Amino acid sequence: MTTSTIARIAELAPHGDAQAERYRPDLVIRTPHAPGFTEDDWLDRTLRIGPDLALRVIARTPPCAIPTLAHGSLPTDTTALRVLAEHHRVTPMASMGALPCAGVYAQVLRPGRIVLGDAVHWS
Repeated sequence: MTTSTIARIAELAPHGDAQAERYRPDLVIRTPHAPGFTEDDWLDRTLRIGPDLALRVIARTPPCAIPTLAHGSLPTDTTALRVLAEHHRVTPMASMGALPCAGVYAQVLRPGRIVLGDAVHWS
């Protein structure tokens, strides 16, 4: 998931807020100048993070009901999925119809350790 997607969800949310933790991403990639939901264009591309990690983006992520539940200090938020359902329905993969989505799933092509601040680029 990217920071631009989180920011776009916050813009669309009635309360003007969104937290990455609700969507349980494994990685949050800083994309300060990209449009919201920029990951939609990443299908079938290979992402490199740090010196070794290579990931192949394989599908957009349709979230389950978990983002609406309380998480630690975050209260229940039923709008967490409603925003996506009303404003961002896309096809996760060719075999599926349009669903609310945020972020992408990726397959590890080459494992590697990453640390906060590692460079992210396409290979």
